[in-house]
Amino acid sequence: QSGFTSIAFGRCKIDGSTRRFCSAEGVGRRVGVFDCIRIGTAVATGRRRFDETWHRLRDWTGGQPEEEMLSWQVIAAAGYSKIDPSHPHGGPDKGADALCEKDGEKWVLAVYFARGEKTYTTIKNKLVKDMKGAKSRGAVGIVFVTNQELRLAEREKLEQLDPDLKVDVFHLLRITEFLDEPKNARLLEDYLDIVTGPPPVLIKAEVAGAAHGFLDEGAVIDFFVH
Repeated sequence: QSGFTSIAFGRCKIDGSTRRFCSAEGVGRRVGVFDCIRIGTAVATGRRRFDETWHRLRDWTGGQPEEEMLSWQVIAAAGYSKIDPSHPHGGPDKGADALCEKDGEKWVLAVYFARGEKTYTTIKNKLVKDMKGAKSRGAVGIVFVTNQELRLAEREKLEQLDPDLKVDVFHLLRITEFLDEPKNARLLEDYLDIVTGPPPVLIKAEVAGAAHGFLDEGAVIDFFVH
């Protein structure tokens, strides 16, 4: 099932040359195949919402390895270095998903990804528990990476939970902004299954002669095969 709502093909002129074309659109993005008619190359991938990254992070379906590995990438881009993971595939981590450094100081990474929205109290309790582990490790701060949405006031409260421990919160919007940068397209594909694709190509085309239009893919099969 391709999910197409319409498929059309025929001949058109491009820069003065007559060529055959196939075009499809619907649930998937609009695609066009020139010089030949190959219906199989027009694949519906699902239209991407402008906030697709935000939704896929919030409705996280990955496991512990994926969320921790993604978090390494996020904090590394923010200036954290010497990231030393504990047990991303499972195992006792003694209160730290990873050790790291920033500005020559020892920090601890704590990751909290959950499916759907959680209450502020739930998020805070998780951070408080991780903060105890960070202090037991002799860290000066904890970098907390979560796929949860936090309001400005809530972020400030989390950052001020312990005057003796620095807290750096990477919340849903902050991670989304990072991943949506063009240079991070590979991370979107690896961790969220979002394929951005190449930039659009603008062409000038006009139909030359008869063109055929179909409203469903079954009609295409009937026309070509039967």
